Amino acid sequence: MLKRAAIVAAALAAAALTVAVVSSHTESSGPAPGAAAKPRRRPAEFGATPAAQAALRRRVALGAARAAALGAQVQAGAWIEGQREPIFAGSDLGRRMRLWSMSKPFAAIVALRTIHPRPAWLKPALEDLITRSENCPMRELMVELQRRTGSPGAARHALAALFQAGGGDGTAIATEVEPPDPDCRRRLEADGIASPDAEALLTGTSTWTIDDAVHMIHSLASGRFGAEGERLLDLMRRPKAPSEEISSPGDYTPDPAWGAGLAFAGLDPAYKPGWGGTLQSEFMVGQLVTAPATSPAISIAVMVHPDVQPDLDDPGRTVGPRAVELVLGAIRPLIPRLDRPASSLTIGSHGGRSR
Repeated sequence: MLKRAAIVAAALAAAALTVAVVSSHTESSGPAPGAAAKPRRRPAEFGATPAAQAALRRRVALGAARAAALGAQVQAGAWIEGQREPIFAGSDLGRRMRLWSMSKPFAAIVALRTIHPRPAWLKPALEDLITRSENCPMRELMVELQRRTGSPGAARHALAALFQAGGGDGTAIATEVEPPDPDCRRRLEADGIASPDAEALLTGTSTWTIDDAVHMIHSLASGRFGAEGERLLDLMRRPKAPSEEISSPGDYTPDPAWGAGLAFAGLDPAYKPGWGGTLQSEFMVGQLVTAPATSPAISIAVMVHPDVQPDLDDPGRTVGPRAVELVLGAIRPLIPRLDRPASSLTIGSHGGRSR
């Protein structure tokens, strides 16, 4: 359930769709020749100002309203580093929904903390489950995690502890398990996974709310999950590609960079999409995002439930990707150019535009 302050903030957001503006422009041109390799870091106090929070509140509300107008129910949350709490906008903010592939970064963190020594198959498995959102490498992680912890129940407990630590304590970790299909079994056998026929937890069937989602991406972005979290953020910044597990190219039709890859182009976003639910007649599209890799970061969660259900679990057959991009595009003007000095980064009330 949303915290009381978040509910109040969401109500204020819905009533304030005035376009917020910023004095800085949106895209990074990168460091000038001879400049330091990393952009200048701003003091955390910049993001802690009431003006920054108010501007974010207006922008998230604006983006959620634009996205909903496409024909969808939308929940959006965002958190500026340095602020005490996130803000929310959209409808049915207490709605419970499945994590789908947005569970993968967090399951991977638990696996990295548990699987020692790390086998050779782990590195490519992590890359495939994040950049391609593939399910067979995720199964490899879960089968091995279950073996190392002793049982699916113990693995589930380890996952629940991570969500508890990250503030996503309302997340109900999946109990559903499933054996592998033949293609997955072949991959597990080739990689030398013990018990390739073992049932694995379907972590994507775990459920949470937008409040849990934004708490978890904020915790990941703020370093709460240590070196393992930093490794996942690095993977999440890499370009996305269609899954090689898809039998027909026509079964996955959006631009691989949909969402943050397009809306935050040039800002080096770390993001993980997730989608699914046609079998339950509850298809949804979501994305966890944090950008930029400087201080203060803005962490964002967007969930979109299209009014029209697709016939396949394909985001490109729905308004989902565009809806996510509208929310992120409304927030983008609040992310200053990475090559601007800290003294020039102010939130004002003149000009500005959204994408």
